[in-house]
Amino acid sequence: EWPRYILLQGQGDKQSQLLAEEVLSKLRGKGSREAVEEEIRAALESMKDNHTDVSLLELLRPRGVRKALLVGVSLQLLQQLAGVNTLMYYSATI
Repeated sequence: EWPRYILLQGQGDKQSQLLAEEVLSKLRGKGSREAVEEEIRAALESMKDNHTDVSLLELLRPRGVRKALLVGVSLQLLQQLAGVNTLMYYSATI
């Protein structure tokens, strides 16, 4: 497990911090304990700063995102309707 994932699952409680420090120490080797503790503190701070609830409508609000999604969905739909998947699947035996 990754230390940041452990911290997210434990909501930053003391037990998850200790487990994350242990895992990070294993990943980093037998280096300095202070560096591991500093990295855990930095991860906790970034988790507190970045914790926001975002709805699907807010994610689709920018015009560029909607355009990219529309192009991707349209290409997939066109590919399915044209039967390209079938052609690609059987092209090795034809």
